[in-house]
Amino acid sequence: MKSIRTKLKLNNKQKTLFAQHAGYSRWCYNWGLSLWNAAYRDGYKPNPSFGMLRKRKLREVFTNHTKPLYPWMKNLSSKVYQYAFPSECFPTGCYANANINLGEAFKRFFSCGMLPYGMLRKRKQGLGKRPRFKKKGRSDSFPSECFPTGCYANANTIDNCGKPIELNGWSHKLPFLGIVKTYESIEVTTQKITISRQAGDWYLSCSYEFTPTATSKTTEVVGVDLGIKTLATLSTGEVFKSVLPYKKAQNKLAKLQRPRMRSIN
Repeated sequence: MKSIRTKLKLNNKQKTLFAQHAGYSRWCYNWGLSLWNAAYRDGYKPNPSFGMLRKRKLREVFTNHTKPLYPWMKNLSSKVYQYAFPSECFPTGCYANANINLGEAFKRFFSCGMLPYGMLRKRKQGLGKRPRFKKKGRSDSFPSECFPTGCYANANTIDNCGKPIELNGWSHKLPFLGIVKTYESIEVTTQKITISRQAGDWYLSCSYEFTPTATSKTTEVVGVDLGIKTLATLSTGEVFKSVLPYKKAQNKLAKLQRPRMRSIN
C-alpha cells in the first residue's frame, strides 16, 4: 500500500461546497457522540461496535427523525452521515474512515495499547484518547466514495464491493463533488479518498496498491587518485576540478569588502 496527499486547486464555489460537507460530517459525528454520552449517563454501556444502539437503528433514527428537522442537509451528500456510523458491509465490522467514525474512535479508546518503556501503567491505556466533540476549523475532513449500493470499503481492505475511483491526470471527477483539479498529475486507482482542510487549503489523500520495482545492485569498482592540481581523478578517466581557486576568490572578495564595511556613506 502507498499513500499520497496532494493539494487541490478549487474555486470559491467548490471551497464552499467542501466546507459544507465537512461541517455536515462534523455535525453527524457530534450528534452520535452526544447519544453515546447520554446513554452512558443513563446507565447503559454501549460497546465500541454500537451493539447497544444498534448500528442500523442509529442510521434509521437519524434518517427518519433527525434529518427532516434540518432542511440544509438535503442539499448535501447522504454518504457523509452514513460514514459517521459503523458500516455493515463486511462481517468483520470494518469501518469506513477512522477520522470521522465514532465507532472506530471508541474502539481505539477501549483497546489496550503498549506504553513507552519506563512508564508506569496506572490505568488501562487505549490506542487513542476518549472521543471529544469536533470543533469547526480543526481537522475538517470528509470521505468520498463511489458505492451507491450502500457498501463501504475500508482503505486497508482488498475487498471491493463497488466501482473503484480512478484519478487520471490533472482533473478528476469525484462522486457527488464534480470535477476538481490538482497541482500535480496523479495516475492511481483507489477505493476511497478523503478530503481535508489545513490552513485554509483543501487536500486530497488516498491509498492504493503499489508494487515496488526491485533495483539491481552494481558491484563495479573504480580507482580514485587525489591530486593537487585536480581534486580527484578516477580510473575511468573522469576528472574533478579542485575547489582551491574558488576559495582563493572568496578570500580576495572578503579582503576587498573590509574597507567598505568601515566606511560611512
